Amino acid sequence: KDTHLAEMLQRGRSRVAVSIRTVMMVNSLEMSDSDRALVVQNYLQSEEDRIVIPHGTDTMTETAAAIAGLRGAHAQ
Repeated sequence: KDTHLAEMLQRGRSRVAVSIRTVMMVNSLEMSDSDRALVVQNYLQSEEDRIVIPHGTDTMTETAAAIAGLRGAHAQ
């Protein structure tokens, strides 16, 4: 199975229009720097105003730091 997000939204009776893109399905403990780079690349290529990145808790701060580091780079 690719992702369970659509099913979760349906079961939760969400009526919000969403676009779901699966970048990877990996245990966050096994995420590498190249995996994080792929998340960042997809973030940068997103045309959406708001995005949600489902992520395990073990390395969420590392991925968040990689994305947060971009904020300063794009503000200049």
